[in-house]
Amino acid sequence: MRGHWRWKLALLLALCAAAQVTAADRTELPDKLTLVALLSAGKFTELATRLEHYQDGYVAGSLAEAGVEAGFLAFANSEPTLENRLAEWVSVSPESYLAHGSRGVYYWNLGVLARASTSVPDRDAGDLSDQQRYFDRAAHELGVAVTLNPRFSVGLSLLIDLVARLGDANDLDAVIQHATSSVSGSQLVHRRALEALRPDPADQQTPGELDAMQNYVSTHIQGDSRFATLLGFTAMVQADRLARDDERVRAASYYDAALMQGEYWLYRVRRALNYFKNQRFEAALSDINKALVLRPQSPRSLSLRARILVGMQQYDAAFDDWDLALQLNPYDPIILLHYAFALRDQQRFEDAMRALTKALELGSDNVHVWDARGRILLYDYQLFDLAVEALAYPVASDPASPRYRFNYAAALYKNKSCDAVEQFMHYRSLCASGQCPQTNLDWIDHSEEILYASGRCQRRDAEGNIVPRKRRSHEK
Repeated sequence: MRGHWRWKLALLLALCAAAQVTAADRTELPDKLTLVALLSAGKFTELATRLEHYQDGYVAGSLAEAGVEAGFLAFANSEPTLENRLAEWVSVSPESYLAHGSRGVYYWNLGVLARASTSVPDRDAGDLSDQQRYFDRAAHELGVAVTLNPRFSVGLSLLIDLVARLGDANDLDAVIQHATSSVSGSQLVHRRALEALRPDPADQQTPGELDAMQNYVSTHIQGDSRFATLLGFTAMVQADRLARDDERVRAASYYDAALMQGEYWLYRVRRALNYFKNQRFEAALSDINKALVLRPQSPRSLSLRARILVGMQQYDAAFDDWDLALQLNPYDPIILLHYAFALRDQQRFEDAMRALTKALELGSDNVHVWDARGRILLYDYQLFDLAVEALAYPVASDPASPRYRFNYAAALYKNKSCDAVEQFMHYRSLCASGQCPQTNLDWIDHSEEILYASGRCQRRDAEGNIVPRKRRSHEK
């Protein structure tokens, strides 16, 4: 674990003994935008009173923990002006766990959004450290918050998430053990622990990879009715793996199994996404609507519903959802990317480019954003030099992607660059197994001959060697 995290772990383990919290049936959720408006207006006392209502009600057992989570996640909002307001609140209330906790959530969200990708070349080192800086600030603020209030389950749950992202297995085990004993009735803490223990879906599947999660379920979840819905978490993870491998029918059965353990918003979201990818839009809409009843102001759930509505050709309703999602988290690169896709569908190219430019504020290494931007520059604006620049990033990040390679080659060709010849060759090699559209291959053959006929570019053989140009009869 990085050295600057050691003191954070020591702080957590030095906190006071366990605080027993009972489960509550009554769910009362705050309006996130109202809380953000209070912060923006500098009404810190009123804001603190509202947040404390949910925290105190949860600790007393009269309100469900979902209200506390929703209240603090209001500040998982990437609006830049909130940063100074949160600093001001901490300055005037340095002993307030509410102020430190809200500020910690704000920085945690920025770190999640600013996922760096070192696979993209020529990126400034400062860009690649954005995520680390945000997470460091989040860890500091959340550490102070849980010191001031050891029953602050939102803070403890996010510290689990931070250690999972930046720490090692031993440190993670220690933080999970402490958090679960400090707020033994917290479903949120248990969910974050399970998320931290889940295997990386990008890794090769191995026997026993779910053992850590299953052991945790046996130790902390099994037999406790307060957490019965979390018994479906392992099935959801298996479904996610299958969905990633495009085995969507099998994935659906595992999502069904997860939901048999109880109505949980996250299972609905995941199954809705699977239905959406399988173009079962009615089923997807039913699931995401149920998820949004349970978590009505989740930005990415709103964005998913918007995507589903676009699939059903209901653009007006979709843009309403995106408007709300972007009020709740205006610089989320993933939300902005899908929003831009829909804007392009509607021929609103300038709006789409604005959305993608905004996405690059925190998603500067998101290859999907660069790809979308490059395709608009190439096919819609026909600004070929700018398209070449944008489309170079996706190819460098994923050289084995035929789609990225084709778009980059097309941009080079349209920009009258002989470098297109090399990219044509790469594209053909990626298509050797026959998975590429024949129309693309035919276009490449035709475009390559045009480059050769122009006299600007030299013909190459299959190995890339220059083929000497045959002399014409009138040449000496």
